[in-house]
Amino acid sequence: GQPSPAPTAPPLEDDEAAEAPVEEPKAALPDPLELKLNKYRAEFAGKRRAVGSAKDRLGKFKDLRGQLERYATADATDAAAADANATAPGAIAGAAKDLLEFYAQRRATTMERLNLTA
Repeated sequence: GQPSPAPTAPPLEDDEAAEAPVEEPKAALPDPLELKLNKYRAEFAGKRRAVGSAKDRLGKFKDLRGQLERYATADATDAAAADANATAPGAIAGAAKDLLEFYAQRRATTMERLNLTA
């Protein structure tokens, strides 16, 4: 969709070509290369613009996703807090019981070791 750019090198005039026939192929060489280069530059600029707008869209999408995740985690923490409030007394009692059993067991093994070594 881009208009083709005009060649940058001016065309040689007839008397210049007659005076310097050696430089003519050198001067004619850059024209197609320059055209190709300009074509690639235009394509690249278009792609860079497309990538930029895609990055913008991706950024907006990530922002929305972040908001949704924050809402979801807020809901989950509210639910978890409600569960914890409901089960906390039982959980605390269970943990205390486990801890007491652990220390009783550890004390017993320590006493056995002391008796064995002594």
